[in-house]
Amino acid sequence: MTTTDHLGITLVEQSQSQKEVTVNTALAMLDAMLNTGIVDKDLTAPPGSPVSGNLYIVASGATGAWAGKDNQVAWYNGAWKFIVPAEGLTFWVRDEDKLYSWNGTAWVSTMEALTTPQFSRIGLGTAPHATHIINLFGPSALINGSAGFFLQMNKANAAQNLEFIFQQNFTTYAELGLLGDNEFTLKTSDGTNFYIAWKIRNSGVTNFMKEALISEFSPINHKNYITNGNCASAERQDFTLVNNTWAYGKVDRFQGQASGTAVSAGKLTHSAFSGKAYVKFETVTITGTGILRLRHRIEAKDAENFVNQNASFSCSLYHNIGSAMNCVVTIRKANAADNFSATTTIATSSSISVPDNSESSVKYENVAMGDCSNGIEIELQMNCGAITTKDFLIRQFQFELGGFATQFEYEPVPITRLKCKRSYQKLGKGLQGAFNSTTEIDLPIIFPVEMRVAPSGALLLNNPTVQHVSVGTKTGSSSAIVGGGTSYSSNGAYVRVNGYTGGTVKDHVYVQTDNILAFDADFA
Repeated sequence: MTTTDHLGITLVEQSQSQKEVTVNTALAMLDAMLNTGIVDKDLTAPPGSPVSGNLYIVASGATGAWAGKDNQVAWYNGAWKFIVPAEGLTFWVRDEDKLYSWNGTAWVSTMEALTTPQFSRIGLGTAPHATHIINLFGPSALINGSAGFFLQMNKANAAQNLEFIFQQNFTTYAELGLLGDNEFTLKTSDGTNFYIAWKIRNSGVTNFMKEALISEFSPINHKNYITNGNCASAERQDFTLVNNTWAYGKVDRFQGQASGTAVSAGKLTHSAFSGKAYVKFETVTITGTGILRLRHRIEAKDAENFVNQNASFSCSLYHNIGSAMNCVVTIRKANAADNFSATTTIATSSSISVPDNSESSVKYENVAMGDCSNGIEIELQMNCGAITTKDFLIRQFQFELGGFATQFEYEPVPITRLKCKRSYQKLGKGLQGAFNSTTEIDLPIIFPVEMRVAPSGALLLNNPTVQHVSVGTKTGSSSAIVGGGTSYSSNGAYVRVNGYTGGTVKDHVYVQTDNILAFDADFA
């Protein structure tokens, strides 16, 4: 007799007698299979008192009325009948409360068989989102693992972000994760600008990017021990480069040097390019193996903070030599307190490549400082090679405690300038004194900022103008600071200047010209 393709239900044939038997048997089978479920799938023998319409999956090794019917569907309707499953046949198994499907060779858990369900979007408590593959809306989510739980996140390459973001009204205020590298980072934001607040190196070394606060507004202390790291104070004179000669340029606290077969052009000066302050090696021409060096020295009282600690240096560098340039950072310690005539190298970095025509960070991190209590010298060496009229701009110098360099700490410019005056300052207009003779004036001076040590003095103008009370202005033709009666201390100076004519001893005078005297207490 003809049967259906899948369940094997006998079909009514033409002119068949007792058609009702065939039809009723088919309806009974369908009634048993639809919306009733399998009673059990683990029995190898029929139950003793089967209920009409019940279904069973015959387990392997069946006996009795089920013998030879392994894995078939047995259903009872006064007698046992069997259905050979087709692949995909699915039943709810009532004693396990699980869904099972026939995969062609065995009955398997339907959900476990779906090892890679393909859902383009899932919405939990809300509609699926067009962008986010999982869109969850609700007050909370619980992850509960009876034997622990881990959530795995992965990215394809280091430059990508792997992060949690925290938002209010979909504006991001914090990011946590591997942000553009493989180091664990916390960034915070005011809604527009982002700041690195905390970073953990792969080695486990960690630093907070901003200093701890004792209140919302007041930091416990500063982190940058390079004075004038923001290059805001530029009181000195430009230095025209001389081969193999160290000298201070215009930016306070920084000495520079150029070396090569010959140095024929260039100066160490200050730049305010695009509103940013830089130390600048300007229009430099060097033949041979050209090298530019820039150094800064930290006095003993500040170097004490780094004894037996780890420290990190950073700066920002631009050049236009036409190709990438290698830099090296060297950190030294003074062999005697505040005396850098002899130094010992603490550490030297490997070569740091700086691309052409792009301001880039230069970092030397996690340096073990040892006993550096006599003072610290930091030197940036730029291996520029033979060059013609090239520029080098450096700024944001920072030397800090910790295993790696953090964001540059900006300091109010008035504070920077006051700090710089401990090492170098200029005075002029407003100074008052008296004629010591017809050609010399004496100027008693109290420094507005106490200097690091007793300074040396220099006359910056050959013909400073002074007002001789009751007589008029006097301008010398060969003015100079002279030794007799001239002395210096860290608090002030008594300076005798000659080169005038027509003076009257003891007559009062005051200086009319700006910045006629320079006082230098910086390191040689």
